[in-house]
Amino acid sequence: MKTTTETAGKQYYARQCDVTREGMNEGYVFCDGVFYCKYKIDAIAEIRKDMRKDEFLFGGDNGKPDPNPNGLTDDEILELSHENNYHYWTNWDEDPDEEKEYLL
Repeated sequence: MKTTTETAGKQYYARQCDVTREGMNEGYVFCDGVFYCKYKIDAIAEIRKDMRKDEFLFGGDNGKPDPNPNGLTDDEILELSHENNYHYWTNWDEDPDEEKEYLL
């Protein structure tokens, strides 16, 4: 369900993707709203990038960053990130006439 508000040919969205700069009413949320991705492929790329440098969220038994996150499948990457509370997927079901922040 798309909850885009259209007024005089302008569309309002609940959030804006930090990768594509597109409006979004559903997508991936990182770190409780610090970063947003509209598309799965961009979310996976962000997780892979962060896995290379974040020793706390994605560390193995030795607490060091995973040196080879590319050895995991895309689905494994998403699952690991979600299990570590690093990201989640959601849709924003606000009333289309209220609380739309981004005009694009």
